[in-house]
Amino acid sequence: LGIVSIEFSNEWGNDPTKEYFIKCIKELSSLDLLRFIKWTTGLASIPYGGFEKKIKIVPRNRFYAHTCITVWYFEMERFNSYERFKEKFLMYLASSVNATLDD
Repeated sequence: LGIVSIEFSNEWGNDPTKEYFIKCIKELSSLDLLRFIKWTTGLASIPYGGFEKKIKIVPRNRFYAHTCITVWYFEMERFNSYERFKEKFLMYLASSVNATLDD
C-alpha cells in the first residue's frame, strides 16, 4: 500500500488468496482504500509520515479486523477464485464502513 506495511502470516503458505487480496487492494478507488484503512486500523485519516504499525493478515473463516494491539490483525477467508474473493471483500468493506463511517 505504500502508506502502511502489510504482512501475511506464515499460515497462508502458497494460498492464492494472498494474490487476490493484493490485486483487489490495487484496484480500489482512493475512497475505498481509505475505507479499508479505517476498517483495519480504526483511524479516520492517515497520520503524517504514515503508520508505525503494520497490518498482519491471517487466515480465518471471516473478514474481521483487530485494531487494539501493537500490530493490526486482519482476518480473512481463503478463496479459490478472484471474483468470489472480490465480491465478498467489497461486501464486507461496505458493511464495515457503513457501521463506522460517521465516527
